[in-house]
Amino acid sequence: MDLPLITVLVASYNATEYLAELVQALQAQTLSCWCAIIVDDASTSGDPSAMVATLHEPRVRVIRHETNRGAGAAFNTAFRASDTPFIFIHGGDDLLAPTYFEKTLPLLLKDADVDAVFTDTQLFGARQVRWSYAMRDMAELTHAQWIPHVMLMRREVWERTEGHYEGPELRHGNVDWDFLLSLAESDPLRLAQVQEPLYLYRQHSDNMSNR
Repeated sequence: MDLPLITVLVASYNATEYLAELVQALQAQTLSCWCAIIVDDASTSGDPSAMVATLHEPRVRVIRHETNRGAGAAFNTAFRASDTPFIFIHGGDDLLAPTYFEKTLPLLLKDADVDAVFTDTQLFGARQVRWSYAMRDMAELTHAQWIPHVMLMRREVWERTEGHYEGPELRHGNVDWDFLLSLAESDPLRLAQVQEPLYLYRQHSDNMSNR
């Protein structure tokens, strides 16, 4: 097994039913140099630790918050428990196409000037839509979130910020946009893009974006 280069950070709250599929999608990656930290944000239904244990996947670790602290805090907990040079933020009910890391990691390995890589997004479930992103000036982030929150980034890029905001004001949305603003504000954010729908976003009524 390859030594891990990438830690997948997963924030999960009452989404245990989706975690097996998420882990199986990671196991199907054509590059195996990953590990994953799932933070159970005090779920009140399901048992993520017990479910993950049934998969017998040593690359996946579960940490539980004793109180619900929000997705931002869960991502921060996962990051602090990681030690790899690259970080990937992953929604708790989403999936990756098998070639996600194969198509994104080489762009970071071959060009030290690239901070992070993102791909197009494929919605599945309630809607089947492809989201594509056009590169814009970073200043436009103050008006619209044109960069997806889910992207492969260098560890030191995250470390330029204080991580995700954990205050109550963003518990119900926009913690991802706020984090991207922090990244862009800390230093020029140099991005690369793979124009293939390699991140699979599950669309259903419980999505935070719908609420």
